[in-house]
Amino acid sequence: MAGHFVASFVYILPLMLFALLGDCVCAEFDSLYKHLQRHITSDGEIIHRSVEWYRQAHEKLCVLIEMIDEIFAPVVLVGIFASVLEMFMLVFTVSDFLTHGRFTALIAFNEFFWFSFHFGQVCISTVIGIKVNRAAHSILQLLYKLNIPRLKQSGEIPSLSVFLNKLTGNHIGFTCGGLFTIDASAVLTISGTYITYQLLLFQLQKDFGSPTDTTAAVSVFDQIHNVTK
Repeated sequence: MAGHFVASFVYILPLMLFALLGDCVCAEFDSLYKHLQRHITSDGEIIHRSVEWYRQAHEKLCVLIEMIDEIFAPVVLVGIFASVLEMFMLVFTVSDFLTHGRFTALIAFNEFFWFSFHFGQVCISTVIGIKVNRAAHSILQLLYKLNIPRLKQSGEIPSLSVFLNKLTGNHIGFTCGGLFTIDASAVLTISGTYITYQLLLFQLQKDFGSPTDTTAAVSVFDQIHNVTK
């Protein structure tokens, strides 16, 4: 148990660094949002700065996201995939323990600890991804308030068009191994996938028939579970 607890920090430290960088990026986007908010007049005109200046500032932060994502995208992919798989096996194993009366307090603590750890890892990764995604797109609502005729006079319509295309045409944020951007819709997809296959595993357990077959199947999951730890 002590060894498992210490080994868990191998997963925690990269996740903590990922969360820290994500919060820093969100703070920068929030600062840019508040800066633009302060410099928009009631009639939709930008003072002291231009649309192009905000577009370039936003683009620099997007480049920063891409640099962080190049490092952590594989970590997030492995973390989410491994955690979801581990949660499958933990719930499946606990179900068998309860069925055959081999469930003890020590087993309950061990399984609860690891399930909470893997569930927390998935939650933290997705929450950070959602925060960054929303922060990167938050400035869009301010751009809709700009006075278009004034921008035509100053010749900033091309910059505004490029800015709007960037915000509406792309999903800006951290990705899961480059497969998809982590946003609110991705959380629903992951949750739906987990629930579907967890129910499928329960159905397969029921269809094994005899307790011997069920125990043999669970022993395989136990071996895989111990190897992953």
